[in-house]
Amino acid sequence: MSYCDYARRSVRRYLRTSLGTILFLLVVSSLSTRDASAKTSPQAVLTPVSVSFPNTAVGKTSAAQTVTLSNPGTATLKITGITLTGTDPKDFSLSKTCGSKLSKGASCTLSVTFAPSASASLSAIVSVTDNAAGSPHTVSLSGTGTGATVSTQSLVIEPDQGITPIYDLLNSAKKSIDMTMYELIDTQAQQILAQQAAKGVVVRVILDQALEKSRNVPVYTFLNANGVKAVWANPAFAASHQKTVTVDGKTTAIMSLNLTSQDYSSTRDFAVIEGNANDVAAVEATFNADFASSAITPPTGDDLIWSPTNSLTALLGLINSAKASLKVENEEMGDAQIVTALENAAKRGVAVEVAMTNSGTYTTEFNALKAAGVKISTYTPTAPLYIHAKLILADYGESGQVAFVGSENFSSPSLTQNRELGLMVTDPGILGSLNTTFGSDFQGGTPWP
Repeated sequence: MSYCDYARRSVRRYLRTSLGTILFLLVVSSLSTRDASAKTSPQAVLTPVSVSFPNTAVGKTSAAQTVTLSNPGTATLKITGITLTGTDPKDFSLSKTCGSKLSKGASCTLSVTFAPSASASLSAIVSVTDNAAGSPHTVSLSGTGTGATVSTQSLVIEPDQGITPIYDLLNSAKKSIDMTMYELIDTQAQQILAQQAAKGVVVRVILDQALEKSRNVPVYTFLNANGVKAVWANPAFAASHQKTVTVDGKTTAIMSLNLTSQDYSSTRDFAVIEGNANDVAAVEATFNADFASSAITPPTGDDLIWSPTNSLTALLGLINSAKASLKVENEEMGDAQIVTALENAAKRGVAVEVAMTNSGTYTTEFNALKAAGVKISTYTPTAPLYIHAKLILADYGESGQVAFVGSENFSSPSLTQNRELGLMVTDPGILGSLNTTFGSDFQGGTPWP
């Protein structure tokens, strides 16, 4: 072998060895980089990956369903978008606690509701765009809209709408009128009752005698002289402060207002007129017992609140369960348990607002509420608007929104000794009207103190 051949072979052997080493090092480096990258990758995990809503009436909104987005990876998940897509995104709504980043090991929640616009099977997709492998990550949504239900409830707002809706209800009776009234000092209402009795309608009236007997004596005498069966309320109650009119055993008006004509033009009051069969049956059963001054534990129907049986428990439960807001109107603020519950709600972050006429009786309670963070707006007793309504509107605009409307004042006698009646309302239209009215009342008053 010549020297040149030997040299050429040596060079080739060297090059093969060197190239192999270089290639080996490159492969190792690449694998190491990939391993390091894998060890520091974010992950996006959605649980569950599909949500099926129960059948929901058109115009109604379902209860919220929760989806959790978690990052079990080892690097920060960068979220660039969370949107509703798919076939029917307008029939679903999305709220979220997720920001633009999700640290490793952290999670956040998405809240989805279903509000169908049509009677059909509807679907959508929650799409999460991020920097994790497999993006976008999705959750499928489905639900069926059913025929819109006709509300069995309507709201009367005083003094805005006037007393005509109540007169119309009385005039609509064909068979019976059952009325429980704390004060009845309205000659037109009296005449309607007498005229209906003359037509053969069975008209029965319970009038308070504990606190308002002297004012009710004239109407008691007039009604009984004109074919109406009027009786004094059961003396077992500290007062019969209930204000209810039930017609033909099918429709009832549950009210905060008395039928006192001098108050109609200036007093804030609410009445809910409803045809819920379970509620009406419960109101009638209780009326029959009260008319005879017999003992009864009033049935609660679907959503009734009675004193002296379940009012205090129900109203405390409503206040204590509020998560976002409480909007309150009442004539009285003397019950210590109600005051404490409102204070505690404000302290746990609930936005509590109270609108009342300041009679000068509740200075201590107002000061305690304000110290706890409650916002209070008051009217003088001589102001053009007198707050006589009894309202608790809880979590308006949230999935669990609900309101109490009725005759119950925030006093121990009203909640535990009187005959009173109110109800819980969830109808979105009524809640919207209550919210608008409260907002106007709150803005129209003077901040306390």
